[in-house]
Amino acid sequence: MSDYDDEDFKKFLDRLFKEHPELQKFNLEFLKNADPSEMDEIIENLKEAAYKFKEAEISVRSEVEEKLNYNIDDLEINFDNFLETITIFPFALTINSEMLKEKDAKGRLSGKFFGMYIDFKYDNVFELLSIRKVGAMKVASLMRNNFFKFLPIKQKIYDYIKTAVNNYLKTTGLVKYFEIDEIREFNMLVVLRNKLHISNDKLFEEILSNEENEKYYMMKAYFITEFAIAVVEKDSI
Repeated sequence: MSDYDDEDFKKFLDRLFKEHPELQKFNLEFLKNADPSEMDEIIENLKEAAYKFKEAEISVRSEVEEKLNYNIDDLEINFDNFLETITIFPFALTINSEMLKEKDAKGRLSGKFFGMYIDFKYDNVFELLSIRKVGAMKVASLMRNNFFKFLPIKQKIYDYIKTAVNNYLKTTGLVKYFEIDEIREFNMLVVLRNKLHISNDKLFEEILSNEENEKYYMMKAYFITEFAIAVVEKDSI
């Protein structure tokens, strides 16, 4: 396990992003619990991933855009189809050490895009991430240009996110410290506010136990990978 506390980890990420701004496209929460002896290797792999990810995006963009070039009237916009689509094409890209180790893994990404069956072949993890990114951009474009088609499912998405996050907070006991401040339904984003009216730095460093800190970061990773829901925190002061 890493020896970083929350403040040290923020400083570490700030230095890392300053030296390698291309890494800002990735969610790097997993580095907090990375083995220190593997950190240099992981960072080198991330730098390689950022370069190859850029190359891969160029190579897959035209195919993805062509396959997802549906007229809004061809698609079935409902709550279930939205969740299935956003799980395949999440708005937040995640990468972890296991993905980096299996970076040359080949496979297929298949499912349904608002009711329409889609299937993509990829030759490495960078192509997979690029397919997801371009697909997410297409979803965002559809939503911007056809807002009233999506409006009827807005409340269901809100309730879905609220229920999922509140249930986790209650189950883990983190509800003592956090509550939902804002939900941005179509961004699949929930903003949490701490209830103690102190800075988040103080909360994480002085109030939460190591176990509670781990539960919180596990929550963020769990929701982004399993539900495509991004959880962020808002300072209370």
